[in-house]
Amino acid sequence: MKIYSIEKIGSDYVVKVDDQRVMKLRSKRRAAQLILEAQGLLRDGLLAAPGLATAPGDRDDAAIRLASSET
Repeated sequence: MKIYSIEKIGSDYVVKVDDQRVMKLRSKRRAAQLILEAQGLLRDGLLAAPGLATAPGDRDDAAIRLASSET
C-alpha cells in the first residue's frame, strides 16, 4: 500500500507517494482532492502504472506515478 502525504514547501504544496515527490500545487485542498481521486482509481483498478498487472488480486498493489514538477 502506498503512503500519500502533502508537504508545504515555500508557497506550494507537494504531494508525495511514499518518499517520492510526484506533484506540486498551489492549493492544499486541491492536493487532498487529487490524492483521494487517485486512491479511488487505484482501488477500482482504473489507474495503474504501465507494465503492472491489473488482475483483481494485484489492484491493491498498483502504483501511480505522475510526472514530477520539481523546479
